Amino acid sequence: MRTTPFRGTLSFSSDASAEVINRIAAENDIALTAIGDCGSCCSACVTDGVRLEQAGLPTAVIVTTEFEHEARLQRDARGMADLEPVVITHPISSLTLEQLEGRAAEVAPQALDIWLTGTPTRATRTATTSSV
Repeated sequence: MRTTPFRGTLSFSSDASAEVINRIAAENDIALTAIGDCGSCCSACVTDGVRLEQAGLPTAVIVTTEFEHEARLQRDARGMADLEPVVITHPISSLTLEQLEGRAAEVAPQALDIWLTGTPTRATRTATTSSV
């Protein structure tokens, strides 16, 4: 499996360029976009995720519990109702390294479900967000 870590936007709150999306699609077999923990960041994260899915990459789109509804609205508006977000406990931006490790533990099983099956299972999501 090809994976190349890449941060390709100038800001978390702006969409990646077509060039960046194409490069990620060409160099990887899976993708992860992050982090939807504020309004504009959530929108950009979902938009990039939709575009990566359209390019053929299974994509885990990470959003926090406070922005799950917005993420679903964004993906529906972009015509990709089957794109299921990875939902983790809010907040992210103010956490310590130890707390961030806990959020990463929430992401891992959900992202794997998406990459392997196309959707996180409700059991995986509930178990990860309720244990933190």
